[in-house]
Amino acid sequence: MRDRDELSDARELHDFLTLINRVRAGSHAAALALVRRLQADMLKAIRRILTADHPARRWWDSFDIAQCAWAEFFEVKHRLEEFKRPEDMVYLTR
Repeated sequence: MRDRDELSDARELHDFLTLINRVRAGSHAAALALVRRLQADMLKAIRRILTADHPARRWWDSFDIAQCAWAEFFEVKHRLEEFKRPEDMVYLTR
């Protein structure tokens, strides 16, 4: 069972890195796939920080912040090299 989990993790990492490389090469389809793949996790991370009583909540919701994070991510292509695994994407929300 452990070998199967490790194989699955390795395959997921390979798929992620392939997707990042396609985004870096300018693929709009890959960019859309990346957003679809990671948007829910990004929103969860934002919502952990942006609680209902957070002062910024008056002006922004989690989708606003996610859009800003994605815009920053796609604006500077050299940043793509910073992301070696899907979990690294959470740093876009900080």
